[in-house]
Amino acid sequence: MAKMDNSNFMNRLKANVGLWFIIGMVLLLLVRIVMWTMESGASGGEVVSPIPVKLEPKMNPETSLDYIKVNKLLTPWKDFKDSDLYLLAQYNMFDPKLVQNADAMDRSADEKVKQAKDLFDRGNLQQARELVRQGLMQKPNHLDGQNLLKSIDAALAKGATAVTSATQPRAGVAGTTQPLGAGR
Repeated sequence: MAKMDNSNFMNRLKANVGLWFIIGMVLLLLVRIVMWTMESGASGGEVVSPIPVKLEPKMNPETSLDYIKVNKLLTPWKDFKDSDLYLLAQYNMFDPKLVQNADAMDRSADEKVKQAKDLFDRGNLQQARELVRQGLMQKPNHLDGQNLLKSIDAALAKGATAVTSATQPRAGVAGTTQPLGAGR
């Protein structure tokens, strides 16, 4: 068997490149013609669609769990804007500005809840309630804020009022004060 010279083969291929191009284009044209005839349905008859048949359920709709589940699935869902997932859908975790803004809002909500806790401990229930509500508006699922708001509402329901640190001067010592009722 004679060894084929690569340079001779490449020279012959380059000399006939126009012929190979024309053969390739004719083959592509033939494939396209076959595809067109298959799409147009020239090779087959008309497709007959089946007649739809109404199926009656063989089970009692009130007692069948399958029927109840399917019926529940087919009932319309509540609007997406009213759902819990709406806020999640609005938040784009791949946008760095939104992530930074969300982190800043979380820190701000945490700070407001801490301030509200301090006010609650000092007895300023109305101001504490306002601050904790502002924090919960920024971060609605803040667990400490929700618990603090429940505690504040319970304290307000008991009739507790905001206690201010009303003071009176101490007897005998100038510039010092003591709470009302102390020292008696």
